[in-house]
Amino acid sequence: MTNQMKRNVKDSVFTTLFKIPKYSLDMYKTLHPEDTTVTEEDITIMTIENILVTGMFNDLGFLVKNNFLILVEAQSTFSIKLSIRLFLYLAETLKKYIEKMEIDLYSDSKAIGYKKKIVLPDGSIRREEPFYYLPTPELYVIYTGDKDVPDELDISDLYLPKPDGTKPLSLKVKIIKSGDKNDYITQYIKFCKAANKMREKYPNDLNTAVQELVEYCINNNILSEFVKEHRDEVYDMMDVLFNQDYVTQVHENNLLWQGYNQGKEEAKEEIQRAKDETQRAKDETQKGREQFVKSIKLIMSVQNISAEQVMDQLDIDEAEREIIRKMMD
Repeated sequence: MTNQMKRNVKDSVFTTLFKIPKYSLDMYKTLHPEDTTVTEEDITIMTIENILVTGMFNDLGFLVKNNFLILVEAQSTFSIKLSIRLFLYLAETLKKYIEKMEIDLYSDSKAIGYKKKIVLPDGSIRREEPFYYLPTPELYVIYTGDKDVPDELDISDLYLPKPDGTKPLSLKVKIIKSGDKNDYITQYIKFCKAANKMREKYPNDLNTAVQELVEYCINNNILSEFVKEHRDEVYDMMDVLFNQDYVTQVHENNLLWQGYNQGKEEAKEEIQRAKDETQRAKDETQKGREQFVKSIKLIMSVQNISAEQVMDQLDIDEAEREIIRKMMD
């Protein structure tokens, strides 16, 4: 397995693209064309990245002028549970915002918080520019798949209403599937569809697929500047597409809420233990081999890789591989 393949699926073109200020600004202007005064300096990236305790990370989050808190997920597969995921992302992002703005949740002040903190010569603190509202959250999914999906999700659709028919909590998620203009959201959707076509055209030739994808994007003004400057990210995304059968399934269905980062550390430890025990396992009884197979399955689950790729890492010879294959069938 290549180093690129081991990287998290979310370390993709979307995440890399829209954390660049000019692209996140364009996204905001696409979502809010009425705001003609916003600049790159008004945008603060708030993406959740590699939180070990929760195992949580999202694709993109950004704050605009302390007015809007925008969270966006890029998805090629669809699930009604996306609203739950974005709800959790929003809670974690608000926690980051509260810590960043040093908001006192137990204060009886009418102000939510203050934009400025001034440390006086005597060491005391004076706070200025109070604000009275939290930024308005807006949740989006950019869908690049081919299925017919709704235009909007609401988390309230996933739980039972009260006896009177009301639902106390509503959290809407807008689904973006296409665009009419040549904004960067639309270009990203076109890029993903082009990437899928190249994968179908060259199912066994990753390098050629990437080369033609880059040329196609440049010639058709689809993220042309980005693909020129970030060829490695494009390669990584195509690498994932070429192996999506097991990567997407395991990552999306099994590992999202199990602490991905913690799992990576466990995988490293398990690989090292497996390497130390490989020679001994070869000479042990059937019971020993069964334990060794369990170790392989654990590494497969945590690292999202196949049994053959695990055995490649552990330098298992062909004779032993044949025995292990029969035991795993």
